[in-house]
Order: sequence, then C-alpha cells, then structure tokens
Amino acid sequence: RAITGVHRIVADTYNILSICSGVAWLDYGVGLGLEWLGITSRVVGYCERDSYAQAVLLARMEDSSMEPAPVCDDLADIDQRWRGCVDIVVAGIPCQPWSHAGTNEGIADERWIWPDVLRAIRIVQPPVVFIENVPQVANAGEEAAPRLTDLTPLGFPGEDAWADQDFCGGLGGTGLLTHHSNRWRS
Repeated sequence: RAITGVHRIVADTYNILSICSGVAWLDYGVGLGLEWLGITSRVVGYCERDSYAQAVLLARMEDSSMEPAPVCDDLADIDQRWRGCVDIVVAGIPCQPWSHAGTNEGIADERWIWPDVLRAIRIVQPPVVFIENVPQVANAGEEAAPRLTDLTPLGFPGEDAWADQDFCGGLGGTGLLTHHSNRWRS
C-alpha cells in the first residue's frame, strides 16, 4: 500500500514515522543506530505542531539535506493510511510536563500528549516503537508514564524497557524501545 510520498524504496529499507519530530535529531540518531546495525531506514512522515520546527524540516528537505516526506501538524492526521507503510514509530514526546525546564504539572499539563501518541501507535500498528523523553517520565508513576503495559493490548511485550543511563550521550535523556514479534521482519 502506498500513500503519497510513502512507499518502500527497496525491500531492505525500514520506514520510520516521526511523531513530535522537532527538527528531526532523534530520527537522525535512530537512523544512525540502524545504519550501524546494517539496516537502511528512511523517515516517511513527520508530525510536528511547532511552526519553527516545521520550517526547519521543510528547509532541510528543500536544500536536500533530508529526504522529502509529508509534514503534518496534528496527531489526528495520523490515520489508517499509514498502517502497513511504517516499520518504526519514533516519538520524542514533549518533556515539559516532567522536566526541570517545564512546569512539572505532569498529566495536568496540556503538553502531555502520551494518550494521543498511543492512539497513533494503535492506528499505525508498527512492528517497532521508540519513545524518548527525560528520565523523570520513567519515574512518573504508573498512571502517567508511557509504559509498555500501555502497548500490551496492541501485542507488544508487557515489561518495561526504559534505558536511562546516559541514554542520549550524557544529555540526560531516556528511551523506551519495544518490538512486536509477530510484525517484525527478519
């Protein structure tokens, strides 16, 4: 199945859907990690609501430093059309609800959009999910933090796999990585 601008280039290319993309540094890092593993990847779509970040993404596509891909500004735009086109969802969900840079309002903060990201994952049904955030989110409590148990009803393993020791090269980030064994191609 194909969406405008979204298709398998070659069978060995893994398609990434970037959610809360920012200026795509997380996607770039995931792509480098996959490349190190011998896996070719390509971002086939971005979802970013910040207009400055969108402008950076579009400028990088225009100057050919990034491959062209659709950019949307609303998680509600991620719909059934993406199912079957995406191998990996990468999401750098907003950290301000939990970080020292934000208000520490947790789930009361309007920027806490984990339920919306989870809805997008449910719709897309990717084989692999990678979530990045600040270490505080992993300790936010069961009612708030993105948990693999949230993904269990979707067929992902049920135990948490947060990596939080210098995950982002000493920048203090943390990541959640999981895969759906029935969907991952070998």
